[in-house]
Amino acid sequence: MKVILFSLLASLFLLMGMVVLPAQSLQRKGTFGIQMEAADDGQGILVLRVFDNTTASALDLQAEDLILSVNDQAYTDVYDLVDAIGQWRMGDPIHVQIKRGKKAKTLRGQVVGKPLETSEHAEVIYDAVAYDGGQLRSILELPKEVQDPPVVFFLPGVGCGTLDFPYQSNSTTKLLVESLVQKGIAVFRVEKPGMGDSQGTKDCDEMDYPYEVAAMEAGLQQLQQTEGINKEQIFLYGHSLGVVTAPLVATRQQVAGIIAWGGLSTSWYEYSLKILRDQKVLFGQDYAQIESNLRQSIPFYYDFYIRQQSPEQLAQNPDYQDLVKHHFQGDLWYGLHHYSYFHTLNEVDLLTAYKEANCPVLALAGNHDIHAVNTDWARHIAEAVNFYRPHQGEYAIIPQTTHHYHTTPSIDMYLDMRQDGRLTADYMAQHFNWDIADIIHKWVERQLEIANG
Repeated sequence: MKVILFSLLASLFLLMGMVVLPAQSLQRKGTFGIQMEAADDGQGILVLRVFDNTTASALDLQAEDLILSVNDQAYTDVYDLVDAIGQWRMGDPIHVQIKRGKKAKTLRGQVVGKPLETSEHAEVIYDAVAYDGGQLRSILELPKEVQDPPVVFFLPGVGCGTLDFPYQSNSTTKLLVESLVQKGIAVFRVEKPGMGDSQGTKDCDEMDYPYEVAAMEAGLQQLQQTEGINKEQIFLYGHSLGVVTAPLVATRQQVAGIIAWGGLSTSWYEYSLKILRDQKVLFGQDYAQIESNLRQSIPFYYDFYIRQQSPEQLAQNPDYQDLVKHHFQGDLWYGLHHYSYFHTLNEVDLLTAYKEANCPVLALAGNHDIHAVNTDWARHIAEAVNFYRPHQGEYAIIPQTTHHYHTTPSIDMYLDMRQDGRLTADYMAQHFNWDIADIIHKWVERQLEIANG
């Protein structure tokens, strides 16, 4: 029987630093705060544990309670209840019908919001960015006792994941943020549409790629109006797919520079073929079999990326039946985004975007980054930038460092750890490469010196 851990102790995070939540209409998403499993008899949801400072603790739910319904909706499947919880907002009324022992009870109260991120080194400011009739959650970390700091705007990679880490203070992305604010650099994040507290826009898994880029442009516009930062020293940091997003945003609004991490320098179609061949070599698969599989797959990938065929159109080809089943979950490509997202992503002329961005660029590549496959992309982007703007493109290879900022002694060990379960969040946090922030900080300082003459 599967058990879901749905909340952690909020109080652990509320003691670590200052958090500011300005008055605005974007309410915090709610949390239930229980560990739970489906009842053996299929008649409800059994509470295994209740966490402090959550909706469940405020309602006085207790371990061994049997949840019969929430807001008059009966639940027998944990995942159905999880889906419902994802729609809750702080302050929403809630009533839960339970069975405690042999006695039925109804517990009433209000939804408690998720805890907020905190920082020992920064003031954490939660706000909202207006976009497409809705709002996107934004988080700005301002270094303490630093007047008008430069700012790094973090642009995320592919997929629909949150950039808000109240339960994951050891996330390597959060550690990157903290390592930068310790150096006196503010860090700004904006959730993708539909993610985190965001509401009123298209969902992340429904949008195309230009919709995401426009969301990040809206975030930059708001950042440029924010007090307490150096508005002339805003740097875009592109992680993975963010390496593509950054120059597109920079072509619309001037920035002080772009920092690229773990990306690509080609079309997404070419990158996908590289993944199919070169990444599988890293995983130790048979060379001849890799080549045979790739040659069979190339027409399928061409029809998807170049001819922009939908899954329904691809399924009409009898040679593609197995490939369609493997790549699509409904309209989602690899379960990540709507297929139109990748159609429009592949249209991006990346090096032309870096040409038109008209700003300095630092490309950073970890030499154990199996997602980028190798470090050639960083050199290629830097060389292209220097072709158009001499001395404005730089790249650096970060030894023993993976896509997610932690180190491993060798790629072989990294691959083994991914397979045998040793690559945990704790391991990655303990082996986070703090040198990355030093490299970024020195480059940002150099750009400040150049800008100031």
